[in-house]
Amino acid sequence: MEIILAVVCVLCLCLGFACIRYRAELKSLYRQLEEVAAGSHIELTLNSRCKPLLALCRMLNHVLQARDRDYLQYDQAEKRLKQDITSLAHDIRTPSPGRSGTSNWPRSAQTPKSGSITWMPWRGGCGSWRTCWRNCSCIQRSL
Repeated sequence: MEIILAVVCVLCLCLGFACIRYRAELKSLYRQLEEVAAGSHIELTLNSRCKPLLALCRMLNHVLQARDRDYLQYDQAEKRLKQDITSLAHDIRTPSPGRSGTSNWPRSAQTPKSGSITWMPWRGGCGSWRTCWRNCSCIQRSL
């Protein structure tokens, strides 16, 4: 009878230590989850090698990584949309040189005179989109 009582006491002590260890691990996990909820991007870890708690940590880390990945994809798509809208608004506000009709004339149809403006359908070396003077160095290079 005394042997059974000793065995039961040893089992109770082992279970008590295991419960204390699990409680400490759960407290640590709870603190880490509070940090994640506050905006931290830490990976959840444990100090012990308890398989069920390690599986729980792995699953929580996968969920947090998926959430971060979805947020990054959403943020990149939102930035791309804003950039496209800005580009479209700029294109609407800025008149196209091709729509004015003068930049689409063939060069042979133009008869430049001394001191007159020569219209060019491309951006010249001088940096002007619309016009270059006849004696501009970019025209002389392109002729």
